Amino acid sequence: MMIRFMGRFLETHRIKNKPIKEGYKFFVLSTTKGFVVNFTPDGRMAAKNKEQEYSTRTNTGKIESMIFYIVDVIERFKSRQANRMKKYSRASRRQKNSEEFDEVVMKNFCIAMDNYFTLPGAISKLRELGIGIVGTARFSGNWPPTKLKEIKQENSNFNDFYYQYDEFGTLCARWMDNGLVFCVSTIHKVGGTVKRCRKRPRITCKNSNHVKKVWGDDSKKDIYIPKLIDNYNHWMGGVDLSDQRIAYYHPNLRSRRNWIPMFVQIMSIVRNNAYIVHREYFKNEALSHKNSR
Repeated sequence: MMIRFMGRFLETHRIKNKPIKEGYKFFVLSTTKGFVVNFTPDGRMAAKNKEQEYSTRTNTGKIESMIFYIVDVIERFKSRQANRMKKYSRASRRQKNSEEFDEVVMKNFCIAMDNYFTLPGAISKLRELGIGIVGTARFSGNWPPTKLKEIKQENSNFNDFYYQYDEFGTLCARWMDNGLVFCVSTIHKVGGTVKRCRKRPRITCKNSNHVKKVWGDDSKKDIYIPKLIDNYNHWMGGVDLSDQRIAYYHPNLRSRRNWIPMFVQIMSIVRNNAYIVHREYFKNEALSHKNSR
């Protein structure tokens, strides 16, 4: 998550491929619906001196430290949830004619991540902790296996799915959409498909053949796609949803103080979370985003 700040400050970042190209950077853990569970500032000088909130582990890189910091956050929430349920069960047992309280504690988790975080070593360690991973990934060194690297886009047809397991037992796959997508998972099996309505993509020089072949003159088409891809599409993007809601009513202030943009962003995160809780509680009777603000 990027927070716009154009002033001079050692802790800001410049990332060209982001909608907000200059400012503060937050690492964010959110649910699929965009509820921000945890955010951690990441400054350039703090990262260099290992002074960030997540720099508590030794002999690990920056990405692995960030991932295991998030795991610790999840574990804290699990323990709080267990304590709340025990407290509620004791209160319900004191009431007359109360039914038995079935204690259900959050156990299994799957983290959807983009290619910045999906490193083979970190994935294998998360599997040992019982936490699943699904996400896109980048080529690095000897990963993925050589056979997947040798696959070329010009020799692939739309919806082709190539897969192989690496030395850690992680499912590595390349799926042909508009281009070859490299994805990884520790919770999926090969062969599972889901029927989804896909919109006809914009025709380019690389996809013109399969767009005409699959969609023809139709604007939409029901296509069976791998379950791994479908889960990633539905689970990933919670941070983008929260960014979208924040941007709707986020004040664009000019300030000389370098802490003000970060403070305003935190207030916008609170507003986003409050709206999601309100909507989940009241369902169809919930206020609009503007009115709830």
